[in-house]
Amino acid sequence: MLTVRDVLQRPAFQGAAVVAGSRGLGREVKWVHVGEIPNLAEFLSGGEFILSTGMCLTQVDTALQFVGGLIDVGAAALAVEIGQYVDAVPAPVVALAEARDFPLLAFPRPVRFRDLSYDVNALLFNQHYRDLADLEDLSRRLRQSLLNTEGIPALLGILYRALGRPLWFQSRMDTHPPVVLGPWAGSAPPRGGPTCSKPEPTGGDPPRLLQQSVVVFGRAVADVFVELEAATVPERVYLALDHAVAAIAQEYLRLDALDRVRRDEDAALLEPLLSAPVHLAAARRFESVAGLNQGRLYTVAVGAGSLTALGRDLEPLVPGLAAFHLHTSEQELAVLVFDAGVPVARVARALSTWARERQTAVGLSWPHGRADEMALAVGEAQGALEVARRTQTWFQDYGELGCYRLFLALDPRELHRLLVEPVLGPLLRYEKTHGLPLVATLEAVLTSSDSKRAIAERLRIGRQTLYYRIKLLHRLLGPRAFSDAHRVTLEVALLAYRFLSGRDAGDERLRGVSPATPGL
Repeated sequence: MLTVRDVLQRPAFQGAAVVAGSRGLGREVKWVHVGEIPNLAEFLSGGEFILSTGMCLTQVDTALQFVGGLIDVGAAALAVEIGQYVDAVPAPVVALAEARDFPLLAFPRPVRFRDLSYDVNALLFNQHYRDLADLEDLSRRLRQSLLNTEGIPALLGILYRALGRPLWFQSRMDTHPPVVLGPWAGSAPPRGGPTCSKPEPTGGDPPRLLQQSVVVFGRAVADVFVELEAATVPERVYLALDHAVAAIAQEYLRLDALDRVRRDEDAALLEPLLSAPVHLAAARRFESVAGLNQGRLYTVAVGAGSLTALGRDLEPLVPGLAAFHLHTSEQELAVLVFDAGVPVARVARALSTWARERQTAVGLSWPHGRADEMALAVGEAQGALEVARRTQTWFQDYGELGCYRLFLALDPRELHRLLVEPVLGPLLRYEKTHGLPLVATLEAVLTSSDSKRAIAERLRIGRQTLYYRIKLLHRLLGPRAFSDAHRVTLEVALLAYRFLSGRDAGDERLRGVSPATPGL
C-alpha cells in the first residue's frame, strides 16, 4: 500500500511542506489527479492524491467547498502550488484540514505536475504488478494445499503468511474452538454474526476487523476475520482474503463429499445389524472391518443432537478409536470401536466431556464384542439417553445407571403402581391438598448428612418448620419408614418418582449415577 508519507519521500516531492493534517499521512494513495474545479469531489472515488495550482483557493468560501468535498469523498491528500494564484493557503482551509486529519501540502514554487504524476503513478503501477504476482503465488500455494488435502488450518496458515496480520477463523457448523493465528489484540469476534459474502470492515470507527464469511451452497459455514492495522484496507488484502475463503469453501465441499461417502459406507455396514434377525454375513463383515475378531470392543452412543463430529473429536483422546455413524429419521448414533486394553471408563469420560461442551444429551451403551448384539447395544444407549433427558443431564452411561436400568425395563404405569404409590402416595396426596413440599423435604433429610440447621437453610425454611415437617413425614409414612430396613425403599421410590416426573433428583448418591452437568 502506497501512503501519503511514502509519496513525500520521493525526490520530486522533497520541496513540499506539510501545512496541515500530519496525522493523516498514513492515508492510502490510489492515484494522482490534477483538478481545479470547485465540485471536483463529485468525480472522485476516494484515495486520489490531488495536485492543484491553487486556482480554487483564491476565495475562502470556494476553497472550503473544494477542500471539504475532497475530505468527504475520501481523497488521500491535496498538494497546492504556491505563487501562481495564491501566496499562502487560507487559514480557514488549514484549520479545516487539521481538524479532519487531511494532509494538506504546499510547494513553495511552481512545479511540473506531469513529473509528479508520472513518478507516483509509476510507483502505483509497479506496486500493482507486485501485488498481482504475490496474489498469483498465493493462489498457487492454496491450490497446492488443496491438492495435498492439507486441511483448513494449512490454508489459514498460507493466508496468514501472505497478509502478515492476525487471523481469527470461527466455524458456524459446531462449537469447535476458533483457530487463531498471530498475536490477536482485540476481543473475540461475535459467533454467528451477519453473513458477509464480501469482506466488510467491522468493529468500530476506525474498523478493527475485516470479516468475510465462507459460504457453501448459499449457507455461511464459517467466518474469517483479519485484524486491521489502519482504517484503510489495501486492495491486496481484499483479494487475498477472497482467494483464501474460496479455497476454504472448496475444502468444506471436499470434506462434505467424503463425509457423505463415509456415511453411506457406514450405513451399509450398520443397517443390516439393526434388523431382526441379524444377517450372519453382515455381522461377520462388520466384525472384520471394525477388528472385533481381533479382540476389539465397541460401544454405541445415541444423541439428542448431531454426533457427526464425535469420532473425529474423540480420536485424540482415546487411542485406536474408530467411529461408525448412522443417521436415521428417528435418531443419530455412533458406534465407537476401541482396543480391549482401553478402559471403558476412559471412553465414557471423553464422551461425557464432549456432550457437556456441545450441550448435546448423549447415552452410552455397555461395551460389546459381537456384531449381532448391535441392536441390544442401541437399546441400552437409547435407555441411557432417556435417563439423561429425564434427569436433565448431558450424559449417562448405561453401565452406571443403577436402579434406572430396572425403571427402564418397567412400564411407567407399573413402576408408579408397584413402587411410587405404595411408598410415597400419602405424601403426594398431602402435597396436593395442602401445598407443602414434603417430597423435597424427605429428599433433603434422607440424602444429607448435614445438621438440621444446614438442611433448613438448604430448604430456605426455619428449623422449627423443618421439625414440624419431619414429624408430619413420620405420621404420614409410619414410624418404621426411616429405619434401616425401609430407608433403601424410600430412596428407590424417590428415585423412581423423580424419574417418572422427568426432574433432577438433586443428589448424586440418590441418583446412583456418575456426576453429570445439569442444565439440559
